[in-house]
Amino acid sequence: MQGQRAITEADIINIPLIIQNPDKIALDCRLYESKPVIKFVKMINGKITIISWVSKKHKDLAVQTMYSEIKKDGTLATTTAE
Repeated sequence: MQGQRAITEADIINIPLIIQNPDKIALDCRLYESKPVIKFVKMINGKITIISWVSKKHKDLAVQTMYSEIKKDGTLATTTAE
């Protein structure tokens, strides 16, 4: 598990909230199938991150992956690549 928990239906339902009102947003240095990748981060009962890519043809966002960290002893696990 490496400090992550399974994504739930509630997490999926929160995708619009996370994208519309992120705590942090960054252009990732990696590409997904040669497309720009944007990382949205939001604190909701622990840190939830959504990785999305930008469609060049339609100029829209598509969610590539989503993960959430586990809150431990009142602190939040952190990732090494931020």
